[in-house]
Amino acid sequence: DNDNDKQLLIRGEGSKMTRDDYEMKTRQIRYDLYQQTLQQSPNESNGGGGGVMLGHHRGDIRENVLSNAHRGCGPLDLSGMTSVSMVNSVKIFRPLLTLEKSFIYDYAHIYGVPYFKDTTPQWSTRG
Repeated sequence: DNDNDKQLLIRGEGSKMTRDDYEMKTRQIRYDLYQQTLQQSPNESNGGGGGVMLGHHRGDIRENVLSNAHRGCGPLDLSGMTSVSMVNSVKIFRPLLTLEKSFIYDYAHIYGVPYFKDTTPQWSTRG
C-alpha cells in the first residue's frame, strides 16, 4: 500500500452497447479522469491554466473530416478539432495538429522520445 495507489474500477457492458455508444461512454470516462486529475493538480488548485495535451496530428484531422461527413455534419463542422478547445470543462491542447504522423515518429526516433504506436488496422475507419 502506497499513498499514490489509485483505485481501478472496471465494469463490463458486454456486447449490449453499439460502437457509437461505446465510444461515447469511453470518451466520457476519459474526460472525467482528465477533470479529476486536473482538480488534484497543485497548479489547478491555485487557479492555474492547466489542461490536457493530446497527440492528435494532421492525419487525425483528415480522419475526422471523413467521419463527420459520413455522419452528415455540415461543412463548417467537419474537422471538429482545433489546437485549443474546451471539452466537458477540460481545456484541451493539440499542439501537433499541423504535423504528419511520420514526422512525429521520425522525431521520436532521432531524439529517443518514448511513444505508443497506433496499432489500429489499416482497414479501420477510426484510430
